[in-house]
Amino acid sequence: MNKLMIVLTISIRLSWKNPSLYHLIRQTDG
Repeated sequence: MNKLMIVLTISIRLSWKNPSLYHLIRQTDG
């Protein structure tokens, strides 16, 4: 499995509990 997909899936799952963390990851993603 692609490592990027794993990080993306984890970040999405975390976003359900912590939307601010998801937003921070999105900004870092560019």
